[in-house]
Amino acid sequence: MSITIRKVYLYEISTLHYLINNECNASGTVLRKSYWQLLLLLSNYQVAVCDGKIIGCAGFKRWPGRWCEIISVVLKSEVRGKGTGVRLAQAVIADIQERGYQAIFCLTGAREFFSKLGFSEVPKKLFPMKIWRDCKECPKNIGDPLDPQCSEIAMVHASSS
Repeated sequence: MSITIRKVYLYEISTLHYLINNECNASGTVLRKSYWQLLLLLSNYQVAVCDGKIIGCAGFKRWPGRWCEIISVVLKSEVRGKGTGVRLAQAVIADIQERGYQAIFCLTGAREFFSKLGFSEVPKKLFPMKIWRDCKECPKNIGDPLDPQCSEIAMVHASSS
């Protein structure tokens, strides 16, 4: 089973949409993306492909200032735990850096996964633009986006200075 990591193509947007919003997100741990959001960020997505089928993806979102956020790291359940997620995230980090950005963060419940990639935990309040734009849309948000009931943590990549 050979898995290739590559940029996503425009004609694959429906597959990407289904993967992020349904197939790989049954627990609701990844923010849903509309077709419009995906279209705007399409050039920032990498996909994992096996036997001609997309089995996972990861992308990034550019925020005002110097930060890029790793987003939508999802894999089909049958390929988890085999290093594909790490390869996807590494490809996205490399893409961010090749474009000249160095400040990379994520909000996640997957501390161990991102720690392996060189991320370390920081206070969520360092990213107010993320909190007030995306977190308010999260179905897990009970009230205030900084609600202590939120289990996600903020992490920054070691290259961020």
